[in-house]
Amino acid sequence: MAEWKVERAKQHISDVEAITRWMIDPANYVVRSELDTQTRQYQLHIGPAGGGLPRALPLAIGDAVHNLRSGLDYLWSALERKANPDANDRRSTFPSHEEKENLVDLVSKRIAIKKAFPQAEAFIIDVIKPYKTGNFKLWVLGKLNNVDKHRLLLATYSIARFGKFVATSEDGGVIDLSYSSIQTPGPIFKLGFVTPFKLNDDAEIAAEIVFAESDLPPGQLVVQTLVNFAEAVSETIQAFRETFLPAPAE
Repeated sequence: MAEWKVERAKQHISDVEAITRWMIDPANYVVRSELDTQTRQYQLHIGPAGGGLPRALPLAIGDAVHNLRSGLDYLWSALERKANPDANDRRSTFPSHEEKENLVDLVSKRIAIKKAFPQAEAFIIDVIKPYKTGNFKLWVLGKLNNVDKHRLLLATYSIARFGKFVATSEDGGVIDLSYSSIQTPGPIFKLGFVTPFKLNDDAEIAAEIVFAESDLPPGQLVVQTLVNFAEAVSETIQAFRETFLPAPAE
């Protein structure tokens, strides 16, 4: 059943992809000159033409994250049931922790699983590694799932590359970034002008949609990140099968 959760998550990821594809159509975002009130310099800002992101986006992202994390919980609760059929597995969750040492402590307390599956502790800690400096994707998936329980996950526009692009400030400064590739971590690109600027009339600016969550490195593409999460969960499911399911008789 864990695989079913992954398949469901992939449907939500397809929804996210469709939404972001619409968002990065040039007709649906605007670019403007904006004053940074702290540095007193003018910067480039990219954002939605309608003034707000589609509400369907964070909902679909959250649904994808939740289903993937639930797939991991299904794996662990299945071990719980096999180890102790009478146990209440309602609160059985896949073990993960920011620190490896704390993960070791967490897994070591699952006495029933350790007795039924002596290899489980080493498997989780040394093979699956669901801690921050181990398998980061599995660890941060759990973090984002917890965030989504309390608020919507955040995403934003990012500048990916320029076609024709010349910025000219009121004091005569010129920056020509035509046909250059960048990946801003968010909607801001600092140009360093101390006066307002204008862009060439045929300016071309390509956008992407990235996460705006502190648990993720800046500038992570939303769709690709979710795809990577799905791959990590699928790999974990396969590893569980190979470790805990008996090999078929020859």
